[in-house]
Amino acid sequence: MDRDQILLERAIALHQAGNLAEAENIYRDLLQRHPQNAQLLHFLGILASSRENPEQAIAMIQEAIRIDPRRAEFHSNLSTIFNEQGLANEALNSARQAIYLEPNFAEAYNNAGNALHQLGDFLRATEAYRQAIAISPNYAMFYCNLGNNLRSQGDVSAAITSYEQCLRLKQDSPEAYNNLGIAWMDLGLHDRAAQAFSLAIQLSPTNADAYKNLGNAWVELGMYAEATEAYKKADEIKVGSASAELIFAKQHACDWNGLLDLAQSVISQFTSPDFGLTSPSVVPFAFLTLPVATSAALQQRSALAWSQRKFKTIQPLRDYPKVNRSAEKLRVGYLSSDFYAHATSYLIAELFEQHRRERYEVFGYSIGKTDQSPVAQRIKRGCDAFIDLSATTHLAAAKRIQDDGVQILVDLKGYTRGSRPEILAHRPAPIQVSYLGYPGTMGVNFIDYIVVDDCVVPPNHQSYFTEQRVALPSCYQVNDRQIEIASDHVNRSQYGLPEHVFVFNSWCNPYKITPTMFDVWTRFLREIPDSVLWLIDSNPTITQNLKYEASLRGVDPSRLIFSRPQPSPIHLARHRLADLVLDTFPVGAHTTASDALRLGVPMVTLKGETFVSRVASSLLLELGFPELVANSLGEYEKIVLTLSNQRSSLQNLRERLSQTVREHPLFSAKRFTRHLEHAFELMWTRHLRGEVPKPILSEEFPK
Repeated sequence: MDRDQILLERAIALHQAGNLAEAENIYRDLLQRHPQNAQLLHFLGILASSRENPEQAIAMIQEAIRIDPRRAEFHSNLSTIFNEQGLANEALNSARQAIYLEPNFAEAYNNAGNALHQLGDFLRATEAYRQAIAISPNYAMFYCNLGNNLRSQGDVSAAITSYEQCLRLKQDSPEAYNNLGIAWMDLGLHDRAAQAFSLAIQLSPTNADAYKNLGNAWVELGMYAEATEAYKKADEIKVGSASAELIFAKQHACDWNGLLDLAQSVISQFTSPDFGLTSPSVVPFAFLTLPVATSAALQQRSALAWSQRKFKTIQPLRDYPKVNRSAEKLRVGYLSSDFYAHATSYLIAELFEQHRRERYEVFGYSIGKTDQSPVAQRIKRGCDAFIDLSATTHLAAAKRIQDDGVQILVDLKGYTRGSRPEILAHRPAPIQVSYLGYPGTMGVNFIDYIVVDDCVVPPNHQSYFTEQRVALPSCYQVNDRQIEIASDHVNRSQYGLPEHVFVFNSWCNPYKITPTMFDVWTRFLREIPDSVLWLIDSNPTITQNLKYEASLRGVDPSRLIFSRPQPSPIHLARHRLADLVLDTFPVGAHTTASDALRLGVPMVTLKGETFVSRVASSLLLELGFPELVANSLGEYEKIVLTLSNQRSSLQNLRERLSQTVREHPLFSAKRFTRHLEHAFELMWTRHLRGEVPKPILSEEFPK
C-alpha cells in the first residue's frame, strides 16, 4: 500500500470520527497531487455539506461526477444534498441516475422517496421507500421516512407502525420518537404523545421541536404550567420557535405574566418590512386568537404565510362530473370532525333536515370521532349519505368525495382542531365553501367562498379574504329550533350563587379572557358591590389564576363563582340564573352568545374590526338590540354599568328579548337554509356558465 493510500485511509477515519479540519487538510493535500481524483472531490463535497456549505458541496460532487460519471454513490450523495436544500427535482434526477447505475442501491431509493415527498407525490414516494426497505430491511431510518410520508397522506395508523419498526431497529432515535409523538397527537392520544416527546428529549436534549411538541401535548392534557415550561425551553434553544405556542398555552391557563408583550412580539413579525415566506410562520388559528386586537389584513397575511408552505406540493384532482346538472339535484357535502356532541353540531343539526330533498342530496363526511348522542344521530338521519372518512388518507378521502359527485363541498373546520384542509387542497369538488367553523380567511386558492354576513365581514373587508364573500341577508350563524333545554327547575343554590346578588356571567372558553377585559370586569365588581362574576370551572390552574388576578385588582376572589361544565340541556337551562352576560374581546362569543340570547339573557358585546370579534354583534343586531353592541371599550363599560344599576330597565330588556326570541326566525334553521340554498344556486349557475367565483351580495337574496 503506497503512502497516499495510507493517508487517504487515515483521512477517512478522521472524517468518520468527526475530526473534520484534519481530514480536510489531508484530502486537499492529496488533491493537489491527484487533481483528477474523483473520490477526493467527492469526500471534500461530503465534508463541505457536513459543515453546512451546500454550494461548495454541490460543486465538488458535480466535479467528481464529471470526472467519473458512473459512480452511483456520487449521484446518491448529491441527491441527499439537493434534498436538504429543498431542490427536490434535482434530488430526484440524481437519485434516479444512482438507481440506473446501481439498481439495488437502497439509499438512492430513499433519496428518491425524500424528493418525491417534497414534491407532494406521496404515492410514488411510498413506493420508493418500500423499495429501499425491501433492499435493506434493517436500516431503521427508512422506516421513519416512510412513516413521515404516510402521515402526510393522513394514514396515521400505518405511520405509527413504521415509526415503531424504526424504534425496534434503533431504540435511540430521537427523530422516530418525536414523529411517533406527532402521530399519537393526530389520533388524540395525547398522553402517549407526551411520553414519546419526553423520550425524544432524553435522547436529544437540545431538540427544540420535541420541546414544542411536548408543550402541545401538555396543552391538550390541560397541563398548562408544564406546557409553558416546555415552550420556554424550545424558545431558549431556538429563539422564536415557539412564541405563538407559548402565548396559546398562557392564554389557556389565564397566565398573563408577560402575555401581552409576547403577543406584540408575534404581531411585529407580520408588520415587519422584512416579512416574507422565510419568516417564522404561525398557525393561523393561534394568530386569529391572539389576546390583543389585530386586523383582518394581518390575519390574512398570517394565513397566507402558513398556507403557502403547507399546501404547495398538493396536486388537485381533475375530472369533475362533466354533465350539466342544472336540472338535477345538487349534491352538497359537509366536511367536519365535529359530528358528535359538539357546539358545531348543536348549531347545525337542523340545517341538514331543512334542505329541500326535491333539489338537494346531502352528504355528511366525518373526519373525526362520532358518538351516539341525540344530536349526532339527528345529523346522520339528516344526511342522505353519511360517510366516515376518519381513517382514510387525504387523497382517498378527496377521491371518495369526487366519486360521490359532490358539486358543492362545505368545510366546517378551517384551521381549527381536527381539521384536514389537505382534503380540500386536492380539490374534490368544483365549488368549495368555508362556513361556521373558522372565523377568518384560510388564505388558500382552493376555497372559493366563505359564508358570512355584512356585520361579521363588511363589504370593505373583501380584499382581506382569499375567499369570495357570501353575505347572507340575515345573521350568518345557523341555529336549531329543536335544541334540547332541560325542563327541570334550576336555582342559584345549586351552583353556589348567592340568592340576592347581581350575576355577571361569561361561559366563554377561558382562553378568550384577556387581562384588559378582566380589568374591566373587575371594575364592574367594584362598582356594583352586590355582584358576582360567574365563570366556567374547566381547569384548576385556570380557576386559581383568575382568583389571583382578581385579588390583584382589589376584588375578593370569593366573588368569582366557578361551575363545572354540564351536559348541553342542563348547561342551557342554567343560563337563566344570570342577570347579564359579558362578552370577551378581541375573540368574542360565538355559540355561547346564541346560547345566552336563546334563553333570553341580555348580553353586552364589543364590536371589533375582525370577524372573530363580531359574531355576538351580528346576533344582537339581527334580533334588534343595537343598544347592547358597543363600538369602544368605554362604551362597553357604560352600557354594562347602566344596565346593572338600573335593574328595572334591565328586567324590561330581558322580557323584550325573551319575547323576541320566541318569535324571531334566527333560532330556526328554516329561513337560514333557504338563504344558503339560494347562495348555492347562484354559485352553481355561475360555475355552469364558466364564470369565476365572485362575491354574492346580501341584496341578491329574495326579500
